[in-house]
Amino acid sequence: MSSLDSDIRVDRRTWRELLDSTLRSHRDFLERVYTMRGEEDDTRPSGARAG
Repeated sequence: MSSLDSDIRVDRRTWRELLDSTLRSHRDFLERVYTMRGEEDDTRPSGARAG
């Protein structure tokens, strides 16, 4: 808690906020990878079913 008060780089988040932020970062990363590869932006692994 002392770091939260003294270090502006430390940010307090709920577990849900952390998970949502991680998911967005992962999607952004995959989008950039697919763009660099010139492939279609499909985040599902090959053979995966929608659903």
